[in-house]
Amino acid sequence: MNERTAAMPWAQLQAKLSLRFSDSEFETYFRSSKVTRWENHTLELEAADPFRRDWMSQHKARITEILQEASGDSRLVVSFRAPEREEGDGRLMVAEHVAMALPIEERVTPLNPAFTFTNFIVGPNNRFAQAACRSVAEHPSKSYNPLVLYGGVGLGKTHLLHAIGNLAVAHQAGLKVLYISSENFMNEMISVLRSGGDMRLFRDKFRNTDILLIDDIQFLAGKESTQEEFFHTFNDLHSHGKQIVATSDIPPREINLDERLRNRFEWGLVADISRPDYETRLAILRGKAREERRGVPDGVLEFLAQTFTHNVRELEGSLVKILALSSILDREINLDLAKEALRDALKAQARPVSIESIQEAVTNRFGLKLSDMKARKRTDAVAYPRQIAMYLSRELTPASLPEIGAAFGGRDHTTVIHAINKVEQKMKQDTDLAAVIEKLIQQVKGVA
Repeated sequence: MNERTAAMPWAQLQAKLSLRFSDSEFETYFRSSKVTRWENHTLELEAADPFRRDWMSQHKARITEILQEASGDSRLVVSFRAPEREEGDGRLMVAEHVAMALPIEERVTPLNPAFTFTNFIVGPNNRFAQAACRSVAEHPSKSYNPLVLYGGVGLGKTHLLHAIGNLAVAHQAGLKVLYISSENFMNEMISVLRSGGDMRLFRDKFRNTDILLIDDIQFLAGKESTQEEFFHTFNDLHSHGKQIVATSDIPPREINLDERLRNRFEWGLVADISRPDYETRLAILRGKAREERRGVPDGVLEFLAQTFTHNVRELEGSLVKILALSSILDREINLDLAKEALRDALKAQARPVSIESIQEAVTNRFGLKLSDMKARKRTDAVAYPRQIAMYLSRELTPASLPEIGAAFGGRDHTTVIHAINKVEQKMKQDTDLAAVIEKLIQQVKGVA
């Protein structure tokens, strides 16, 4: 495989990864990575730094599974490396990679400069959230504090977090802004405790900031020690007039949090981001085409806007695949090329996903009966697959939490949230489970 052919598909693979990892995970670990070698069924990825490389190595099975499917090479072997020298703009570092021994004034602002309000497409689905974010960026702690954004995966929550930080820093030089995911907040706290480090340095790092941007707070669910630490961090920042902005997949009231912390998140403004309508999707695609400096016929963009309605990452990922195939084959972009590039995705779109189809796939995988999905059995052999089915129902269908609970024997929405959180936590620790769930997703979508 020559250098040009090997390098071009990485955009396609990134698009696939963006659909299988959370916003914060994709932006933190995959956005800045690149292919350094791809030959003889071997793909080597270079992470931005050793920390990201180690995280990728821990999730190797899941990443390999996704990249094998995306590349069509079932024998693909994936390895990871870190650059020999740390280079680049320190602003792109994530919070957990900042040395805690540094004095506060020497710490960098870990923002992605590519995410701004200028390139965020506004539509009816996100106009209120975008306006609230801009108000917070221009007047930190003066308008909405805290500000919580919630909505499904790939709708632009992380983009808005970084846009707040970038605009705030541009308006007020010297402002200290810190971005981190709640998972990395927990991981860093655990690392300090295990190593016998000074928790004062950890606390100072987060409490001596003017704006704290924290992603995916639903990850805090069920983690009592982390919630306790963040509760005190929240109180300290808020009492000193510092701005807090958080994101979540679901409203704070539906997250299994300590009541004190849940109430804190509801002190300010909670704004939702829903799926974009057709006009907004079309505007997003046109913006992406301009960004890539490629001419794409309106007919192709309209086809994509009508076909991919779930989230922004899915939408942009479909266009990236078309652009990549056009470059690889040196072919003109038209509707035929688009359908060829998106063959598997279109097959998945053609087969609607229902809770019943998910239950059937899960019961077949674990050797259960369909009736077990609705039964009151609590043995691990039944409860665990049922939790997986609930998780997939949330991920793959538009059903609400109460609707999912009703489909599983009339369980309430808190039971569904508990199941989703438990599966998400296990997936991060168990790469084999992540691979099983990836297979189930492909099976249910009809592309396995």
